[in-house]
Amino acid sequence: MFMGFSPRPLGFTGAIVIGAFIGLGVGRDVRRSELKKNLSLTVCPRCGKMGQLNDGEKCRCGSSFVKTSKVRWVDDAIDETARQNDETSASNPAQQ
Repeated sequence: MFMGFSPRPLGFTGAIVIGAFIGLGVGRDVRRSELKKNLSLTVCPRCGKMGQLNDGEKCRCGSSFVKTSKVRWVDDAIDETARQNDETSASNPAQQ
């Protein structure tokens, strides 16, 4: 009718385009909900107990929960303290 034109490829292409838009929309919603969940995580700095949506509440150990984004992890401080102790003991052999 239109010199051999078939609407079938347009149907396949349209389905792929619509499916891609739906997939992108669902993916965006999932990423947003995961980000919201991760930003609401809290931790007790003293005992390490994790929580969610309880920023500022008291923990059983007596400390209060803090958002995980505000916590500086102790591993960094321990490594720094150990390195400083090694440097101090190496520079002063009288202490050994």
